[in-house]
Amino acid sequence: MCRAEHLARLAALVLVWVALALPAAAEPAVIAARLGPSPERTRFVLEFTEPVSFTVLTLSDPYRIVVDLPEVIWQLPPETGTKGGGLVARYRYGQFEPGTQRVVIDLTGPAKVQSAFIAAPDAGRLHRLVVDLEPTSAKSFAEDIVTRQVAGAPGPSGTGPQTAAPPEKTPVPQAQAAASGARANPPPPSVAAAGAQANPPPTAPAVAAAETPAPSPPPAAAPEPAAAPEAKIVATRPPPSAPTAKGKKHDDRKVIVIDAGHGGVDPGAISVTGAYEKDITLPMALALKKALEQGGRYKAVLTRSTDVFLRLRERVEVARAAGADLFISLHADSVGSPIGAQTVRGASVYTLSEQASDKEAEALAAKENKADIIAGVDLGGKSIDVSNILIDLAQRESMNEAGRFAALLVDDLKDVVPVLDRSHRFAGFAVLKAPDIPSVLVEMGYLSNRADEKRLRSDAERAKLAAAMRQAIDSFFANRQAKAQ
Repeated sequence: MCRAEHLARLAALVLVWVALALPAAAEPAVIAARLGPSPERTRFVLEFTEPVSFTVLTLSDPYRIVVDLPEVIWQLPPETGTKGGGLVARYRYGQFEPGTQRVVIDLTGPAKVQSAFIAAPDAGRLHRLVVDLEPTSAKSFAEDIVTRQVAGAPGPSGTGPQTAAPPEKTPVPQAQAAASGARANPPPPSVAAAGAQANPPPTAPAVAAAETPAPSPPPAAAPEPAAAPEAKIVATRPPPSAPTAKGKKHDDRKVIVIDAGHGGVDPGAISVTGAYEKDITLPMALALKKALEQGGRYKAVLTRSTDVFLRLRERVEVARAAGADLFISLHADSVGSPIGAQTVRGASVYTLSEQASDKEAEALAAKENKADIIAGVDLGGKSIDVSNILIDLAQRESMNEAGRFAALLVDDLKDVVPVLDRSHRFAGFAVLKAPDIPSVLVEMGYLSNRADEKRLRSDAERAKLAAAMRQAIDSFFANRQAKAQ
């Protein structure tokens, strides 16, 4: 080997060693979120440790602005977004699907995105995503969505209309940062979707100097920084294609699909201690899966195994694709009144019906059926499928089977947990509308009740609940087999 070749190989080895020794690049973290309302506009700001790409969408019924982000770590206080200002009623954030983090901004009325851009660091502030909103009419809001649906959003070259420059500086209140940890992978560019905003001009101005990073005190006004990098705005990816028929099983085990309610950007109910329903239902789903798969009689399939958002119909599609013999959706309710929070507790089981068994069941179904809206999904023509499906004759037997299972489940739950009066109830839950699968929704307790919350967060109590559900499932299939013979 010649000396030159030896030196070249040695240099290559050194470079590899250096690359392996260097720490992996940290993911961008969101360390602050704030609103800056004024009579002319409302400014929404997210502050990042690194620059990111983003997508901005507008959705109606109700009026919402949706911001999709790549892989980020949320380091915001739990109460972030619960209070609004100006054109913003409130906002929420979290994982929308693998590859996409989503911020859903609920508006007080129709509004348009005046500008959206990434501002470069300056005066002690980090990279900031700035979305400026201004009021508009309902007609203009609808026309803007229709126009974008037809024409689509411009590509990276920015051939479409440009966003306007933001107006003069507006004070924005400070937000404190705290640890969290939702993450996702960066979404790939795709075709344009409804409401995607055009690329901002390459020289988007910086955020107002009065904005303050957490936790530093507000700095003095600083001059406008140099041109900020152009924000890459792409459209969200289309939903996965739905299976068209019930899947085929490859063994004789009964397939039980367990649906952990809520997830990702849809947190569900909030407990008295600040815990999210989505973080209660997932551990219970995992405990039930473990209990079912002991002994080898059942194959348990989860609709979600991580903190990710699923549309209501996607949950049903998972069950049909898996060839489910039974579908169980897990939830935990809450009541708003202080008196009810102290007194109302216990589990209940819901099955599908054209008419709700009572006003409470009807209200609960209406609340749960809004999960897609909460997560910023454009239902666009699918509202009938989600909220108002007519139950045809093909569903009758599945509904009867679900009713039989619900009766068994209530009896077994009584042995291990408190249950409500009239514990088997009926309502039009969208997630129960698979026409060929017996489906139930289990409200495991009330997160507004301290005793119920403590029980649902206990590993030992979850194991008891899972064992009771397993016993009811055993009885259900034993009865079905006896009836068939």
